[in-house]
Amino acid sequence: ADASQEATEALDFFTKVWDDKEDVDPSTELPSSREPSASSPTAEIENTEGDQVKLLTRDYLGLTEDCEVLQPYLLPSLDENNLRLENENKLYFYPSDRYLTIEEKLGPEFVARYIEDEGLYVGDKLEVPSKFYNKLQHRLLATEGRKWFGDDGEMLAVSDSQLDVFYRLDYADSFEIEDKPIQFKNAMVMPLSQKTTSEDEVLEGEIYMLELEVGTIEWQHHPLFSAEHVIAQKVKEKFNEYHERVKSGIGRRLAGKLQALRVARDNIKSLITGGDSSMLADRLKRYKYEIRTTREVRMLEGEKDRKSVVLVLNAWKDLKNLRQEQGYSITSIKINILQLEVEGDMFGLATEWDYEFKNQCEEILEELEMKDQTQIEKLRDADSEIQVEEDEQKVMPKKVTQQDVERKVKENLSNSIRPTDEPVIALELADESFTKIEDITDQKEFQRQAMLKKSSLCVRIFYNQQEVCHSRSHQLSSNFLCTINQRFAIRILQWPKTLSIQIFQEGGLGSKKVYDDVFIPLPNSTVKVETSAVDVLQFGNMEKCGPYKHSGVGSGTIVGNEILHMRGTVSYKVGWGVQNGFILAPPEKYLPSFKQGRDVKILSDVSNLRDWVEHAQLDPNDPSNAAVFDYLKNADNNDKSNQNPLQAVFDFCTEEELNEDPRLKLLTLRDKEVPEFRNLQGIPLHRREIPEDIFKVYEKRIHSPAKSMPAIGETNLEWHMEWSKHELNLLRDNIVSQCRLAQQQRTLKDMVVEEQVPDMGTLGLTFMKWLQPKRPLRPTRKERKKVPVK
Repeated sequence: ADASQEATEALDFFTKVWDDKEDVDPSTELPSSREPSASSPTAEIENTEGDQVKLLTRDYLGLTEDCEVLQPYLLPSLDENNLRLENENKLYFYPSDRYLTIEEKLGPEFVARYIEDEGLYVGDKLEVPSKFYNKLQHRLLATEGRKWFGDDGEMLAVSDSQLDVFYRLDYADSFEIEDKPIQFKNAMVMPLSQKTTSEDEVLEGEIYMLELEVGTIEWQHHPLFSAEHVIAQKVKEKFNEYHERVKSGIGRRLAGKLQALRVARDNIKSLITGGDSSMLADRLKRYKYEIRTTREVRMLEGEKDRKSVVLVLNAWKDLKNLRQEQGYSITSIKINILQLEVEGDMFGLATEWDYEFKNQCEEILEELEMKDQTQIEKLRDADSEIQVEEDEQKVMPKKVTQQDVERKVKENLSNSIRPTDEPVIALELADESFTKIEDITDQKEFQRQAMLKKSSLCVRIFYNQQEVCHSRSHQLSSNFLCTINQRFAIRILQWPKTLSIQIFQEGGLGSKKVYDDVFIPLPNSTVKVETSAVDVLQFGNMEKCGPYKHSGVGSGTIVGNEILHMRGTVSYKVGWGVQNGFILAPPEKYLPSFKQGRDVKILSDVSNLRDWVEHAQLDPNDPSNAAVFDYLKNADNNDKSNQNPLQAVFDFCTEEELNEDPRLKLLTLRDKEVPEFRNLQGIPLHRREIPEDIFKVYEKRIHSPAKSMPAIGETNLEWHMEWSKHELNLLRDNIVSQCRLAQQQRTLKDMVVEEQVPDMGTLGLTFMKWLQPKRPLRPTRKERKKVPVK
């Protein structure tokens, strides 16, 4: 019985639902299980059921009376999301990527100054993405203030430390060079420029690898372009020109330079006092000249800036009208016009119009007054005083009034600088949705898109004018962009001359089309394809295609006021292969040379070079000008006192004297195998023994090449005889070169003299000679038939 009762109690404990006769008020304090009150439900249970008491939560957990039990139906309160974000914004700083204006970085009372426009060298700035650059500017401006910004509004930073000089370590000592057998080759006669190596020589024993990666091909005009594609491409090109002008900021820089020059001019005017101001007067004159020149350039560049905006808006208007006329859109290009609430625009400074109007009026009036005064002084020096008074009466009425000057200045400023009451706008190139092909009802457009789907492109790689590899075919997309993304590895077996890409199209145009070759410059011997930069080259074709029955405009046809030809761009990367950490490139001296940077041409006359440097105002701190200034410092033909006396002892002649020496010239021409001096022997030791007219025939041949057609007053017979003579000389030179080449092809017998080892052939001939009858010492005579004499 006790066991069954315990089992029943255990089952009730887990399964029975207890119904409270009276709800407990959650606000009242829970009574203790050890000291229950008479009015509580626990007391009632204790009175009615005796030992069967309902346990509370604190009884299970063993809590004391001073512990407070949480109500199970009350959830913990959470802060609202807005309150959390507000607390985070107070704690964290999120810099914006918005472009900061000059006024925000320097303050409204400062004027930007560009020292590079004043002729000072500032170095190349490090290229940083604009988004990160703007965020850093906001962070510095919020924490450190304006001390990190220079006079030009840019952050104070060192110039780009990366040098455009490639270094290739000599790793020949890092590994053992295996002994290779010596290979003998026949001698070859080559021109003087090719005596080091032969360009057509096959490279054996060395592994050289050239890698070319072709990216994307983008068409700027294709025969399957529709009229909307043509106008959309025009909008894109005009917007790119506008964006480049905004990015360069040449208008703002010229405006800042003009203000800085005017401040410097006013400072010099305030310093000119007394009679000893000749140097300051010269500087003032120079500043006025620079102000006038800079002002003209500023007006010209400002006109180009405003014209670029007008061209973009006109092209965008034509595109919208065409879309509205045809009832559908097949391109996704769009121009957004944004109105900015900032001081100054993309091309100029704030309140520049009023500032320029005031200063230009004063400067032009001053220049006209000085010009009239100069004319009067010239007349006074040439004529008498009476004549001068008459000329003054003639000159003064021609003086331009202030109203005329103001009207002319307003007209120029309205074309170059934004007026104060004109809103500040910025253009943005964006994408929008185009019409689906199911919603287009134009059958010609259906046919054009069907032909476009049949078009495919592939590229062929030519090395030294020979095809070495080609890509797979890729379909041309609706936006006329073809993605190749394929890398080609070329094994170098001959000295590199040319590398080119040929674009090949199949389908869509009725036949296969091959476009012009795109020649790619060969990289330096230290450039790898992984580290080389992506470059873009243009290609095109003047072939005429069309007109078509579909909506394609074709190529070589007149659309509007211009002739449209096939053209596009291809992106690529080129470099040398790498194997085990070594670059598989031939030596640098065997690669075609491409000059980079600024070429400094040393003039024979140092005075002319000094005049040019002074006129160009080269900065001596610029490293690219170091060669010019070093040459001017060390080479002075007029002042011999600056030369090193110890070095002057060894200067026995000059370069001009060496070039004019006839004996050295004869030796040089004979070594080059010039036809007139090829077989010359016995050249005299002294200069006086050489005839003066020995170079007459040679110079006449050099300075009078063959004519392609008869000259004026010359008959066809005379021209034909002269041309024939020239061709015979060329033929003679070629024959002599071939003969000399044949003489150089020697065999082992010609080089080595040794006794021949007897073999069966030679022994057989020897025995045959022994068996042959010997020739008698006395010849046998035969009687001749006697002829009777008549």
